[in-house]
Amino acid sequence: MFLILPYIEQTSLYNYSNGGSSQLSAIVGIPEEPNYGGNWFSQPEPLRWARRSGSSLSDIASGMAALTGATNPFRTSRVSTLICPSDPSAMPAGFEGFQCNYVGVYGPSCPFENCSTAATFRANCTNAAWGLSGVGNERSTDPGKFLGMFNWGGATVRITDVTDGTSNTLLIGEILMGQNARVNEMLTQQGWVDAKTWVNLGYTNIPINTFTPDEPGQTSCGYD
Repeated sequence: MFLILPYIEQTSLYNYSNGGSSQLSAIVGIPEEPNYGGNWFSQPEPLRWARRSGSSLSDIASGMAALTGATNPFRTSRVSTLICPSDPSAMPAGFEGFQCNYVGVYGPSCPFENCSTAATFRANCTNAAWGLSGVGNERSTDPGKFLGMFNWGGATVRITDVTDGTSNTLLIGEILMGQNARVNEMLTQQGWVDAKTWVNLGYTNIPINTFTPDEPGQTSCGYD
């Protein structure tokens, strides 16, 4: 989402600078510190956030803003292009910029989840006819273990990997934040600029435009 900001009239947010020589669009591309053992913390601000393993775009922007006593610009910079006007969900005041109704599609597989083995949704995760064998495969670095364009493990999915054709494949999908246990975390965390990417992934086990009830006693399974 960050990389397309200049193409949706958000160039100023993409080029955010804290008034010095640091520019967010340049810092984001800095590789993280390969040796996590505290080395990242010894880096000067805001480079240390860019080098921290697991840091998010929001972390880096907050580090830059803190140098001048400013506020993370993504908190309040509401990007209307990323918001579905029919979604009744609302971000808390001061966090409107974290809202986004569009997620990368992971495909018909199950993320790491909190459901019990008795939950009926688990059957969708082990359907051999679909080539599925379990949960949490989106954390793998093996592209053969997931069936979508996005993942959490860092594996690269190329156009040539889409063997059934890009015209038959969903890249980005729209979702109601208040109707999905995982995406709902956008309402209380750092939204689309967070590093916790299961917040920014959509799963297609449940058909499009279909609402499903929570499993009895399982209110945070993540498949709503």
